Amino acid sequence: DELTYTLTFTNSGNAVGAVDFTDHLAKVLDDAEVTAQPVASVDTLTPSAVVDQTIVVTGSLLPGQTATVTYSVRVLPDGSRGDNRLGNVLVETGEDPPTECVEGSANCTENPVGEIDSWKTVEASETLVAEGTVLTYTLHFANIGAGAGTVEEVDDLTHVLDDSDVTTEPSSEVLTVVRDGARIAVTGSVAAGATATVTYSVTVRPDGERGDDVAANFLLKPVDGEVPPVPEEPTCQPTDAERPDCTLTPIGRLLVSKAVVASADPIVPGTTLTYTLTFENAGAGPVSVDKSDNLTGVLDDATLTTVPVVSADGGLTATPVVDGIFSVTGELAAGQTTTVTYTVTVNEEDERGDNRAANFVVDDRSTPPPTDCVPESTPCTVTELPRVTSSKSVDPASGTSVDAGDVLTYTLTFTNDGTAEGPVDFTDHLSRILDDATVTAAPVASDSALSAVLGADSIVVTGSLAAGQTVTVTYAVTVSPDGSRGDNRLGNVLVETGEDPPAECVEGSANCTENPVGEIDSWKSVEASESPVAEGTVLTYTLHFENIGQGA
Repeated sequence: DELTYTLTFTNSGNAVGAVDFTDHLAKVLDDAEVTAQPVASVDTLTPSAVVDQTIVVTGSLLPGQTATVTYSVRVLPDGSRGDNRLGNVLVETGEDPPTECVEGSANCTENPVGEIDSWKTVEASETLVAEGTVLTYTLHFANIGAGAGTVEEVDDLTHVLDDSDVTTEPSSEVLTVVRDGARIAVTGSVAAGATATVTYSVTVRPDGERGDDVAANFLLKPVDGEVPPVPEEPTCQPTDAERPDCTLTPIGRLLVSKAVVASADPIVPGTTLTYTLTFENAGAGPVSVDKSDNLTGVLDDATLTTVPVVSADGGLTATPVVDGIFSVTGELAAGQTTTVTYTVTVNEEDERGDNRAANFVVDDRSTPPPTDCVPESTPCTVTELPRVTSSKSVDPASGTSVDAGDVLTYTLTFTNDGTAEGPVDFTDHLSRILDDATVTAAPVASDSALSAVLGADSIVVTGSLAAGQTVTVTYAVTVSPDGSRGDNRLGNVLVETGEDPPAECVEGSANCTENPVGEIDSWKSVEASESPVAEGTVLTYTLHFENIGQGA
């Protein structure tokens, strides 16, 4: 503001009067600067320039004459002033000016100056700022001057609203507040010694819906009526750290993913599945981790063989697996990545559940995991497991006695009732058949998914089956003639290639058959009633039929 002072001199006497007065400006010039030097309204008065914080006016006035001396000052900017009180006094030269301006005095003036000290603060609803955190901003306007102070400032939220939304509009009990998009205009007056505030709140958006994860805003004072532009980058460097004109709140952004690697492809019993949970803070501030990994859908098909271990990056803790669930907790700094790994081993086919190893990272261990794995919404993995079973049968049925020349048709059945493609590698051992019979129909598979190769004393079946697929292999043997056989017991067993076949076929086993072969040894004998034989001698003949085989 600019103040124009007028010194008025009047000669109310009847003769020419001398003028010699001094205007003391010391208590003006600690708060203002002279912008217009003193000028007299008549030539008979001579004001000096401002020297040593005074103006000396000398000259003379005619009887009844009135003359003036005017000059102007401009109030210095905030922070450049003294006591924020412009006081001056006009006395006759040589007199000491009074220390204070007495109210009602015609020769002194006093103008208090308001000085607004403005700053801003922010308070987060939780220590580690992340999605859902509420940031409450307070703009402070303290009048540290001696007179009423004018507030005219703008709070810019450009670098806040790319990461959050205003959820409580700005308001003040004293000042006028108007928000237009990313700018909040604050105007009004604050009494000397008083403080007015403006408050508003924003809520941090969910992960994936934010900008740079840095909520920075700036309290701007207009210069010559123009609001300064907001900084292009969200950097806050306040001139007064205790009363900052900007705030910067870094936001953490937790990314959780999981992966699984199988030690064999395709997966078979004994395959190890190594799971890796990755926790990455892709945000600008620290972030809290409190997640649980639900393995119940894995441990019905596999056995935990290596407990969860946190990587050397640290920051997190993994609990033991209890009831198929373990938790990961801790804190990650901005840019930090930590992993947790563990291993399971796939069970044997008959020791599994649904042949589908599914697990899920969830927020609450008490909440059941989703039924379907959708990694975009919940970090999860599903490892489909094959379950290949085998059986064999024979026609006539196992246990039925057969004879020389009979034809036995064998059927090997392979079924994958798992949820993924499964390998087949089985050997049908024929040594206990081929000592009693001859292969008369080579093995044939019902589908090209499998191939069957007849060797010297076995048939090897290899290939793979799709989930739910069943394929058979059939072949036939003919029982050898009596006297050309071995133990008269056609027995064979189907096992996984590499396994030793059992010495005997256990009753009820689905993978072995046994057919005994009967072998009749026949002869005849005769016995005479007397010796030598003559007329009347009775000859008794006996035909013998002895089964020296294993079956009827």
